[in-house]
Amino acid sequence: SAGEEAGEEAAAGWVRSRALGGGRVGYVRIGQFTERGTAELTAELQRLRSSGADRLVLDLRNNPGGQVTEALAQASLLLLDSDAGADATVAYTVDAAGRVERHTAGAILHAAANDAAADGRAIADGRAAADAAADAAGGRGGGGAGGGGS
Repeated sequence: SAGEEAGEEAAAGWVRSRALGGGRVGYVRIGQFTERGTAELTAELQRLRSSGADRLVLDLRNNPGGQVTEALAQASLLLLDSDAGADATVAYTVDAAGRVERHTAGAILHAAANDAAADGRAIADGRAAADAAADAAGGRGGGGAGGGGS
């Protein structure tokens, strides 16, 4: 399996990663969608990208789910490097009146930054949010998944 292929593995708790294919491919396993997992994912994406990974294999096997807001934030981190960047669509929601709302990567990370600020944590959107999330995961570096805020 991809998990047994040669490469340096980092196990951070909820997120595990390793470089595959000579370092060009990053394998990322997300165990559950939690605040800590979002911080760990941010740090692992930075580590993989700084080691030369330009493609990702995302492994969600046996992931029982978790916090919806964290699942959206983690998807946003992964989509920031897409061609759409901060404007990448992460999800649509429909309210009881049938109104559809589009949620973009930039808007989700901006909302996460506002929530963090309300909780007394200083986080800005985009790359700075990724830096702060990495710091929260143990100061393993920043830089994030790229892109800017909304």
